[in-house]
Amino acid sequence: MRLALKLIGVLPLRKMSYILGLFAGIRLPKPILSFIIRRYCRFYHVNMGESLFPIEAFATMQDFFTRELKGGCRPIRDGLISPVDGRIEQMGYIKDGTLLQVKGKAYQLCDLIPDNYIASSFANSWYCSIYLAPGDYHHIHSPVSGRIKTTYLIPGTLWPVNSWSVRHVDRVFCRNERIVTIIKNQSSEVCLVCVGATNVGSILLHYDDIVANRSFFLPTKETKKDYEKEISVDKGSKVASFRLGSTVIMLIKDDKFSPISSLKGTVKMGETLGYG
Repeated sequence: MRLALKLIGVLPLRKMSYILGLFAGIRLPKPILSFIIRRYCRFYHVNMGESLFPIEAFATMQDFFTRELKGGCRPIRDGLISPVDGRIEQMGYIKDGTLLQVKGKAYQLCDLIPDNYIASSFANSWYCSIYLAPGDYHHIHSPVSGRIKTTYLIPGTLWPVNSWSVRHVDRVFCRNERIVTIIKNQSSEVCLVCVGATNVGSILLHYDDIVANRSFFLPTKETKKDYEKEISVDKGSKVASFRLGSTVIMLIKDDKFSPISSLKGTVKMGETLGYG
């Protein structure tokens, strides 16, 4: 295990992910691309019955990764909803700025979000970590209706965030490049931390032109925007996209928030996580 960690640690993960992103955008002959997508769907159990377009309609792998769903596939429920399709890894209360990565491994909110004002603001809040597998729907939606007030791009590497990495790599979410989006409404604030990963270098925002891992040669520049004119979003509206599966960590600052006690395992975007 130690050897594996050392080997991964010396690999140029950001550059590798950037190159893979370029390949994903290449237009391949239709028969070849369709063959690759079908094999991918079979291996990762992708439900193409939900896809708005058939396999033959995609021009690149990138188009397939960021596919849209048919209307009605993800109804928006009451309360605070899941922003993504995925598997709930951890859900609990942040106590004294500490979050659980996996049993026996914790990390600090101030390391995940190295901004004293934001970290202290959410230091005593609920959190929910959701892992998106490579076969999942890759768009991230707003869990509430409100206004986007802050975006924060945090540089980092791109370690894998699969189950093996989460179990063995200390503070893996704090190491990786990530984009923070803070949404406020009348009574609460929600913070979405979109964590990059190997082969998921490009995190795209739908309300701003900030993109993670934008350059092969230049490191990512830390960028924080506090919007003077806050950006309105509806619950369920799209705010960001991954190019492949990764992790979203949601922080909920609401004194009255109560999570659904039966929550575990997989969740779909739009499903209720709790009520405030």
